[in-house]
Amino acid sequence: PEPKGKGCLFSEYFRVKTKMSSLYKNVKSGANKTAQNVGQSVGLNTGTKGEADWTDYNWPPLIRILHYSLSDVEEGARSIVRKMNISFWLTFFALIIGILSCIVQVADDAAPGINILYGFLNLVLLGAASSFTFYQGYYALATNDDDRKTKYCIYQTLLIVVYLTISIASFGAFNGWTRLGTLSDEGASSFASVLVMIEAGLYTLNYLLAAFTVFQTYKYDGVILGRPGRA
Repeated sequence: PEPKGKGCLFSEYFRVKTKMSSLYKNVKSGANKTAQNVGQSVGLNTGTKGEADWTDYNWPPLIRILHYSLSDVEEGARSIVRKMNISFWLTFFALIIGILSCIVQVADDAAPGINILYGFLNLVLLGAASSFTFYQGYYALATNDDDRKTKYCIYQTLLIVVYLTISIASFGAFNGWTRLGTLSDEGASSFASVLVMIEAGLYTLNYLLAAFTVFQTYKYDGVILGRPGRA
């Protein structure tokens, strides 16, 4: 066969590029539709109140299946939403530290290797629960939805019990304050103890912050403790 000329090659290149561009648009459209369905399946992204663009999927970071913007919330409730968001990130970082702590303890022969797998499972399960709870609270305050505000208070209270428990107890991949008493006996390094203190400290800070946030959310109705427009 005769070799293709430059004109044919460029023509083939642009034909393939056009097909790839069309494929990308179709995939993107399908992904957005899937994200919208996910949001609707959990009762989110269906509101019409305010001027929020609920189809602007930008949260959680990297995954981006939901919409989040602090500007969607009235000024008096923004400090509450900030605390909700901080609680979510405290959970995320505590879970990451928990995985690192398990890796170090396994390297020190102070914990079984299965704990590393448990750590990743905790990241998925507890991380999902924390993100879902945060978004319930954010969406409730962004749309002034009293029903979802109540749901947030219930879900976050359950997480407070979890955070309190795992900040103290030590089981599986969770390393609460009680873990410090056994690490030295098991020959773990001082770095392992530091990681345990950081993990337990993050969960302790988290349940205290979350409890205060639940109180503020429950009381919030445009007026907090007699101070109009403040949280």
